Amino acid sequence: MAGSCGKRKAYALAGAGLFLAALAVLWLYSIAPSFSAERARRAALRPMMKEAGELSLTYEGVLAAPEKAVGKQALWCLKRMAPDSALYGGSSGKPVHISGSGLPPSRTYRRDCDETLLTIRAVTATEFPGGQRSLRITAEFVAYP
Repeated sequence: MAGSCGKRKAYALAGAGLFLAALAVLWLYSIAPSFSAERARRAALRPMMKEAGELSLTYEGVLAAPEKAVGKQALWCLKRMAPDSALYGGSSGKPVHISGSGLPPSRTYRRDCDETLLTIRAVTATEFPGGQRSLRITAEFVAYP
């Protein structure tokens, strides 16, 4: 009688183990597409990230030589102010206009700015009376890497 009780416990434990293993397999199948999609997204971003890293465009550099920056990738830390506006480095004196679909909400709310992959689209100048001039950088959001 004592032996059959031990066998029942062993069968119950084995059954519970198989059930948990089956649940783990189902869970892995449910999250696998997300991992694959993220891996594909990162692979698509890799060449753009490489270009941004090689160019190392800065806000000041884009304003100084817009002809060398337009159409190029930049990796900037931006603070989102609205879907179509952001601040370079979180600084109020360095606005960036975001064209296209705009800048999605920040992924983190604890930092001053989020690393953002952009394509520089234009640098426009506005002339004011008295010889004052304002430059505006327009960029298109690509991704939060």
